Amino acid sequence: MSAYYRQYSTYLDISTPSAPVLWVCTTAGDKTSSVWAKVSGGGGGGTQQFKIVSDGGDYWICKTWDGTTLGSTNINVAKPYELRCLTGAIASETIDGVLFTYTYTAINVAGVITEYQRTATDPNGNIEINNVTPPVIPGKIIVANSFSTNAPSSLASVVWIFQTAAAWAEI
Repeated sequence: MSAYYRQYSTYLDISTPSAPVLWVCTTAGDKTSSVWAKVSGGGGGGTQQFKIVSDGGDYWICKTWDGTTLGSTNINVAKPYELRCLTGAIASETIDGVLFTYTYTAINVAGVITEYQRTATDPNGNIEINNVTPPVIPGKIIVANSFSTNAPSSLASVVWIFQTAAAWAEI
């Protein structure tokens, strides 16, 4: 029997004792189909404060923030798996035996995508509109850790991941 990895399983790679690397399973599966993301370690990196500029669906477009000075370069900060809205979005899930399907809509304010809303539909056609709470919108200061992944493709060049608690909630 082949090993099966559940989503959010973790693995600490200590093959280089001076630079351990923590990995988290982002897509459940066996040895060949599971997808893992580097959460921290491997030397360098660390934690960085950012200010959100706009929402990129699977990531937030941000600038560095040191408490006084806003950086000049846009930097993509990956959203946690549950908050992604495009390539990495959750299309459906079963909660307490009920299958919910999800669609995502960008909220555009004056030409800037400020956030996404999620529409959850149950098998009876009941609809619930969700927003991320607490709000993670332009101007919000967030903290991110160094990060590396190859999946989904929208995050291939992203090197930071959001590290503050947030979740979808009915509005």
